[in-house]
Amino acid sequence: MDTGGAISPPFGGAAGKIGLWPGEPLRFTDAHYDDMLVWSVQQHASDITVQTDRPVYIEVDGVLYPITRRNLDPADLANALNRFYGPMPCRSWRGAMTSICPMKCVSTATRVFVSGSTSPPS
Repeated sequence: MDTGGAISPPFGGAAGKIGLWPGEPLRFTDAHYDDMLVWSVQQHASDITVQTDRPVYIEVDGVLYPITRRNLDPADLANALNRFYGPMPCRSWRGAMTSICPMKCVSTATRVFVSGSTSPPS
């Protein structure tokens, strides 16, 4: 989650500039992520960081702001990865690639770029 920018203190200080996402659900679904992305773009976010055991952060003018009250759990992140990237292939216990993992294996962190460019920064 190192973007080189400052991190605002959770739920206070500079976070008041952006505020929390008003549509935060108890459990994230595909539609919630779509709404969150639209809201983040309206806040002029250049990056969105989605990670387990952390709130969702957006970066605005080089500063990270938490936009959810609660930390995301692995199920929330699995939904995010599925929404942003589609079903993730993984290696079975034999090491062969499977088209879709029946155990729903997912990474535990990802970064979503919502900048105006067509590709993420290097």
